[in-house]
Amino acid sequence: MYFRKLFFTVIFSLCAFVGMAQYETVTFDYQNAYFNNGQPIQAESNLMFTGPISKKIQRVEVSVYRAKGKSKNPLYLNAWKRNYGNYQEIFNLPFNYKLKGDASYDFSVDYFREVSKEEKDALRQSVYDAVDSYLSQNFSINGKRVTMLNSVDAVMSDINSIVSSSFFYYRNESEVLFPGFSDIVRKGMRSLTGRKLSNKEAANLGDNSGRSERVSLRADLFEKRLGELKKVAHNEIDQVINTNLLVRSDNREISDYPTKHTRNDLAINVGYGATYFDGNLNHLDYGRSTYIGLSFPLGNSALGGRFWSNSSISVGAFTNNFKDKDDNVITGPIFGRPYYVAYGYRMFRFLRINAGASFLQSDASKNGIGNINTNTIQIRPFIGLSAELRFWMGLGDRK
Repeated sequence: MYFRKLFFTVIFSLCAFVGMAQYETVTFDYQNAYFNNGQPIQAESNLMFTGPISKKIQRVEVSVYRAKGKSKNPLYLNAWKRNYGNYQEIFNLPFNYKLKGDASYDFSVDYFREVSKEEKDALRQSVYDAVDSYLSQNFSINGKRVTMLNSVDAVMSDINSIVSSSFFYYRNESEVLFPGFSDIVRKGMRSLTGRKLSNKEAANLGDNSGRSERVSLRADLFEKRLGELKKVAHNEIDQVINTNLLVRSDNREISDYPTKHTRNDLAINVGYGATYFDGNLNHLDYGRSTYIGLSFPLGNSALGGRFWSNSSISVGAFTNNFKDKDDNVITGPIFGRPYYVAYGYRMFRFLRINAGASFLQSDASKNGIGNINTNTIQIRPFIGLSAELRFWMGLGDRK
């Protein structure tokens, strides 16, 4: 039995180690508000943020923004939550957002603690008062009719914003967010708006009551119905407040923090291709030659999808001039060799297929070396297969 437990413990530890090895550790220094002793953060990798916390902290959020960005929405946000029975004074938060190399970002680290009963009651009353005050200001009774200063949709939007902003610095363990007031509240507003409060309905006294008494009773009935609407709104607010609320107790902002320099590759293509001149399948007129060129990827393999990271724009030149079916020498403008611009896609690890256009010019059309007659430049389809050789450039981190 002992060896069985030991076996599973070792297997679990190895699995955890392998899982952790997929992340680059980023240690946050709260006092100095920097990471890894002030060193740049690893780019193009999944990160594991870690740092010390007190036992009272139940949640830690790490957000990343564009450096000096005007948008309030983070590029990525993730949260660490303290599990039941976990009393450690450290957090470990996976951050599955790969940062670009040679860049800067703004970070925000938020710490949350539990809300006391007294704080929760004060929050509840504060939200009640804000919603009640807004509703009271937007409803009024004019004679026998109830009117609203704004439309039902506008009032619903405003009271939703009031509640949402009240919970801005709060979280709960069940991740319950305020969904907005329900259609019950909306229907309550519509049933109250524009409705006539008749004398009989208000006083239930028939025609024997005086005018001033009827006005007072209509006002009482209006307040009663408005109170019922507020009570429904309170019940929906309580659905969030009655959860296990946490409040933000501390925040640290880190601005313009750099990432590490990433490697720069020079992709050289060496291949063999053909350019179509004229003719059909039975009588093709084309030229072929080896070529050499450069490819510029359309995406980063660490940051983008496979399609874009395998795609590139390639430019290059053929090593030899062509000859057409009449033995005319076909060169290219400016350089004296045919050259091409093509879309390339990497099919295997280093093989790339290129398809695009060749720029050609008849050698006989030139008045001298390097002279160009634009009327004689021809653009013809090109296809080729090349081996891509990548060379690292620079003195930065090779990872």
